[in-house]
Amino acid sequence: MHYCDEPFLLMPVVSLILIITGCDPEVCNYYKISNKTTAVIDVLVYENGGHLRVGHSATGLKKDESYDLAEVFCGRGTGGGPFQSKNKTDSIVIIINDTIKVSILDSEMNRWSMEDLSNNAFGNNSPMLPEAWTEVKSKKDNYYYEYEFTEWHYQKALEANGYAVE
Repeated sequence: MHYCDEPFLLMPVVSLILIITGCDPEVCNYYKISNKTTAVIDVLVYENGGHLRVGHSATGLKKDESYDLAEVFCGRGTGGGPFQSKNKTDSIVIIINDTIKVSILDSEMNRWSMEDLSNNAFGNNSPMLPEAWTEVKSKKDNYYYEYEFTEWHYQKALEANGYAVE
């Protein structure tokens, strides 16, 4: 055998390894909702048909408390926010101090553009948008994202409900 033929023998082996393992590894995303406000918040996530997604809903979150979403999203090349599934998430309702309510509908999200987010009290910082989730750490093929409710959200919720905010 000629020494120039050796690299050609390796090509089928390398190709077979790439086909078996794939170029795009399975990635898992973990999500956490945190309350950085002075208020108590509830985050209720509804499926199509009006059913509450219990593992995605957090109730009674006090200042500096957080909630890990129950479902872990794994797949090849996945990323972004947890509420992107058109088949599952219909709406998110945020209730602050048991009185202030903000609803974010998936049907409104379909019509939004980044230039005009006026249908949503939180604008481009809506938990429905994958860009609003912050990657807080990553380990190998695991990514951890967090969405923080802050005093800014509280002020926007007050405005959306007709309260004068200074």
